[in-house]
Amino acid sequence: MYRLVDQMCRAAASAPTNIAEGSRKTSQKERARYYETSLCSLEELHYQYVLALDLSYITQEQFAKIEPHIRRTSFLIHKLHASCFS
Repeated sequence: MYRLVDQMCRAAASAPTNIAEGSRKTSQKERARYYETSLCSLEELHYQYVLALDLSYITQEQFAKIEPHIRRTSFLIHKLHASCFS
C-alpha cells in the first residue's frame, strides 16, 4: 500500500509540473511533448486509483468522488495539448 501511495503522489505531482515546465518552452512541438507527458502522468494516476479500488484500499464511493476530477483534468490538458497545433 505504501508503494502505491508513493507512486500516486509522484504521478499527481508530475502532471502539473510538466504543464508548468512545458508552458515555458518556446517551440510548440516541445510544449506539446510536455503536455503529453502530463497526460501520461494523469493516466497513470487514474490507473493507480483503479488499482487501489481493486485492492480494496479505497471504497467505490471514494473512487467515484475522485474520478470525475481526473477525467475533467484530462479533458483540459487535452485541450491545452491540442492548442499547440492550432
